[in-house]
Amino acid sequence: LEEECVEEYLRLQSPDFMKRNKHYALAKALRLLLDITGAKSVEESLEYCKIGNNLHKILSAYIKRLQDEGLAPKTIRFYLSLLTSFLDFHDVEYRRALRKVKNKPKKSAVRIDRIPKLDELQKLILSTKSPRLRMLIQLLAQTGMRLNEALNLRIENLDLEDNKIILPGTITKNGKSREIPIIPELKRELELYIKKHKITGYIFPSERDPNKPVKPTHIYQTYHALLKRLGLDERDSVGYKLHLHNLRKWFKTRLEMAGVNALLIERWMGHN
Repeated sequence: LEEECVEEYLRLQSPDFMKRNKHYALAKALRLLLDITGAKSVEESLEYCKIGNNLHKILSAYIKRLQDEGLAPKTIRFYLSLLTSFLDFHDVEYRRALRKVKNKPKKSAVRIDRIPKLDELQKLILSTKSPRLRMLIQLLAQTGMRLNEALNLRIENLDLEDNKIILPGTITKNGKSREIPIIPELKRELELYIKKHKITGYIFPSERDPNKPVKPTHIYQTYHALLKRLGLDERDSVGYKLHLHNLRKWFKTRLEMAGVNALLIERWMGHN
């Protein structure tokens, strides 16, 4: 997105904007805007946003696409703030249009984390009828990856000889690459899964198009059905207590209990 309108915006941001890698998130926000407007350039998409009464429809579609990715309301608000800040900088009046948008993410209640017990995690892995979900649950619990990182994982990101996963910055939340060790139990399951399902690209490919990763919404539907079948579908005001993200926290807790260096844990999990 090397356009003058983008570079001009970035030049006037504080050093903290680049230091916290917000320009990566801005790139995603603008690519999504291009996709929704069908514009060939960011400059053209800005002009499209100024025409007639289209902006509220664009913002609504933008939010819908982020929701379809399974992103949390807080994350959706973050991407929305990046876009509206960019629009405001280029004199696009978005506030009136935003008031017309009905699917704006509400500020969610604070979730009380419920990390699964070991026997519950074993139930989730052993009871699912989906080989893909079984492998995904184990991978999340034993690597601490975020869901979107795992779904965008490719066969070339696995180094099974050196027992590690190499996550490129293009799929991580903060835009930085990182390495995560693979324990022997996980290595065995990955090798069996890859061989049995003849994986050559994405580890978790879409059934409709193997050249694309499976969508988070499809994973959530299968996972929630599993929770219901096992009687583990307890909910609070936010949603299911045994959310997939809690597997990441299960990983962190197990490492802390084992006495692993705290800075090493943060590095494996991709925290700044």
